[in-house]
Amino acid sequence: MGDIAKFPVQEDVLSVSTLFNPAILAAALIISTVSGCATPPGNSEPAALASSPSSFPTSSPYPPASTSTPRPTATATMPAPAPTLGDLTPHGRIVFEGVDNSTNHDLWVISPDGGAAQRLTTEGAKDKDPALSPDGLRIAFVSDRTGEEEIYLMNVDGSGVRRLTEDLDSRRAARWSPVWSPDGTRIAFASWDDSGTKVDIFTVDADGSDLTQLTDTDDGEGGLTWSPDGDQIGYDVSWGSVSRIFVMNADGSESVLLTDDSAYSFFPAWSPEEDKIAFIMYTGGDTSVFVMGRDGSDPIKLAGHSWDPAWSPDGRQLAVVSTFNGHHEIFILDNNGDGPLWVSSLKELGLDPSDLSWGP
Repeated sequence: MGDIAKFPVQEDVLSVSTLFNPAILAAALIISTVSGCATPPGNSEPAALASSPSSFPTSSPYPPASTSTPRPTATATMPAPAPTLGDLTPHGRIVFEGVDNSTNHDLWVISPDGGAAQRLTTEGAKDKDPALSPDGLRIAFVSDRTGEEEIYLMNVDGSGVRRLTEDLDSRRAARWSPVWSPDGTRIAFASWDDSGTKVDIFTVDADGSDLTQLTDTDDGEGGLTWSPDGDQIGYDVSWGSVSRIFVMNADGSESVLLTDDSAYSFFPAWSPEEDKIAFIMYTGGDTSVFVMGRDGSDPIKLAGHSWDPAWSPDGRQLAVVSTFNGHHEIFILDNNGDGPLWVSSLKELGLDPSDLSWGP
């Protein structure tokens, strides 16, 4: 990737009108009309995104703790996608949290190749933070169906739901941000510790045994991601208007800072190619998706007005949430920012998507 993002912006409106020839754009307009979507922006010449700083510091003390995260406030309109981009056709499935018009929080699955979204949970509880297992057969997720937010597992079709974690302290229990180890044997997650006063990172075997606490600080960690080689875990630490991204060894040792406090950086997502980490940066009232090296080097802005990045299983595409026709939808970009290659039609279901997980 170069220093200039390939996903252009014009007056706070994402546009790819210069990426496709007029015939392809005409086809995209026809598709958007048939699906009930609004016509994308016209053919005005977009301005390229400004490049990001070349690198961030690589070491620093932890900041004060907090578990608060600013909600995206994007209002831009994304364009309709091109109907095809050759061999870059996405594959696999995307699981996400969908909030409907009745404020129900359920888990849904959709194919990035097309087709309708399917609901996986219908418990009337708040089900969120889905994470597909490396083999694509199971989903770890968070649910408050017993009154406390705990980690659960289920099959990819929604069957076989079982609770993985138990209350560590009855005064204040909450778990979030589950992520699988690359071999599918363990799950890392953030949780209130036994005192109920601070947040730390834990791991547990996929059968619920061997609960292990990895961090023991006064900081509040979340937004976990496991490196494809299994050696490191990435996470964010936030407080007020500051959030930074760290990586540590998978046993909890040797934490290293990747981003500075010049902006609110959170929710890292490790690429299957191992050398890149996508993350969200909130600055100047805009929520954007960036990609940096696994050591924090060469951060590049891929898409403005976007959040919740999730890599395709082969690392060639990146799914994000953004706004199209006044509604949040799932978009798929090429891993260098070209696109979008595909867009969901969740407005028809009244769904607001978040917490994407893309697996085989």
